[in-house]
Amino acid sequence: MHKPFIHCFKTAKEYYVYDVNTDKIIQVSFETYNFLENNIWDEKAEREIEKLINEGYLKRTRVEEVKHFATDFLESYLENRMNQLVLQVTQKCNLRCSYCVYSGDYKNRNHSQKEMSWETAKEAVDYLYGHSMSSEDIYISFYGGEPLLMFRLIKEVVEYVKREYCQRTVHFNRIK
Repeated sequence: MHKPFIHCFKTAKEYYVYDVNTDKIIQVSFETYNFLENNIWDEKAEREIEKLINEGYLKRTRVEEVKHFATDFLESYLENRMNQLVLQVTQKCNLRCSYCVYSGDYKNRNHSQKEMSWETAKEAVDYLYGHSMSSEDIYISFYGGEPLLMFRLIKEVVEYVKREYCQRTVHFNRIK
């Protein structure tokens, strides 16, 4: 038997196999561990190994490609089934909550004075509608530091959507 694509390891009381292809750790008997690690044959190990092979473990080759069941439909989803848009309308905030990612307590995120323009928001909404023809409901959310500081832009977006895309069911939401 060629060595399967695995790594064997043990603790003070137990024996394990890490199966690389399934990304799982399997507890095994000493006999199985000894066979897989040291190539010392044992009848008990043979039965346990046969069972593991039947369950899809201990393959001798590395899986080259993992493919999600919906991969073949991804392009169609992106072109026709988008249904959600989150607009970060501002990074401004009138508060400094310690739990907020923009609070200044985090090294990689800080509040800034950035605001989304009407042109960017409109372009994002139009892109969503152009790529959502197979979606029944559409969800548009407003996010920010404090999104309601950009109430004027939020109101413009809502009015635009209701005027230009009135035939679609749209749900609006504020994310904080």
